[in-house]
Amino acid sequence: MKKLLVLLSAALMLAACGPFGGGRGEEPTGAQEPGETVFPVGVSTAVRGQMLDYLRLNGDVETSSAVDVFAETVGEITSIPVRIGQRVERNQVIAEVDPSRPGQRFTPSPVRAPISGTIVALPMQVGARLSQGQAVARIATTSDLQIRTHIPERYIGQVSLGERAIVSLSAYPDARFNARVTETSPVLDPQSRTMELTLRLERPDVRIRPGMFAQVRLITQEKTNTVKLPANAVVRRFGEAFVFVVVNSSHDDNGEPSVQRVERRPVTTGIQIDETVEILEGLSGGEVVVVQGQNLLDDSARVNVVTELEPLPREASVR
Repeated sequence: MKKLLVLLSAALMLAACGPFGGGRGEEPTGAQEPGETVFPVGVSTAVRGQMLDYLRLNGDVETSSAVDVFAETVGEITSIPVRIGQRVERNQVIAEVDPSRPGQRFTPSPVRAPISGTIVALPMQVGARLSQGQAVARIATTSDLQIRTHIPERYIGQVSLGERAIVSLSAYPDARFNARVTETSPVLDPQSRTMELTLRLERPDVRIRPGMFAQVRLITQEKTNTVKLPANAVVRRFGEAFVFVVVNSSHDDNGEPSVQRVERRPVTTGIQIDETVEILEGLSGGEVVVVQGQNLLDDSARVNVVTELEPLPREASVR
C-alpha cells in the first residue's frame, strides 16, 4: 500500500510540471533564450557602385608654352610699362632699351612681345644694363596649362597615355579639376628613380595659375557596379574574411522585427581604397551588414540595431 501511495504522489508531481501545471511550454523558434546576450550594433547597407584605385602624386602647374623675350640691341633699360601677370598682345611694347654710348645718342629701341600671352617673369629692372643674351621678360600662354609630376619606378607599369587624373589645389581645396596624361618620359631620373609625367587640364580655368602646387590623384583602375562596404565591416580571423549580415528571425503583431540575429557570411574581398572595400563574393547589394560592434559577434548572435549609418555613395570620390 505504501508503494502505491508513493507512485501516485510521483505521478501527480509530474503532472504539475506539465503545461497545465504552470510550467512553460516550448518557446517559438528565434526567441531569446534565458540569459542570452543582446549586442548593440551599428549597421550599413551594402551598395553596388563605382570604385576608383589611384596613386597620390604631387606636381606643379606650368604653362605648356612660354618664350623668353630678347631685345635687338644692348643698353640701358629705360622703361618697362608692363607687370607680372599682365596680359599682352603680339607686337605690344613691353620695354624700351637705350643703346646710347658716350658721345653717341640713339633713339630708344622698343622691345615687343613675340606672342600674345601673360607676363610671367620680368628679370630686369628699369636702369639696369642689358647685355647680349639676357632676356627682358618671359611670356606664357596661360590658357593652356599643364601639370608636371613624377611617379616612382615601381608604379610606371600602371600608367599609360590618356590615363585620367583628378587634380586639387591648395588655394581651392573643395574644387576638383580633371586632367589627362599627355606625355611620359622615356627615361627615369637615376637619382630619384622616378619617371616624369605631363598632364594636361581638360578645361581651362581662370583660377588656375602657373606655379601653383597641385595634388594629383592618378586613376589606375576603375570598377563599376561592384558591391562595396566600409572596410571595417570585414572581420578577419585565422586567415578567413567574413561579415555579419543582419537577419530577422521573428516579427511582432505589427509585422516589425522583434528578434534580430546575424549570420556570419564568408566573403572574398577585392581592392580597398581608403576606407572602402570591394566585395567580390558572398554578399549582394542591399543586404544590411554590421559595421559597429562586429568584433564581439559570432554566428546567430542576437543584436539590437542602435545606429544605422548612411550607405556609401554609388559614385566614387577621391581624397
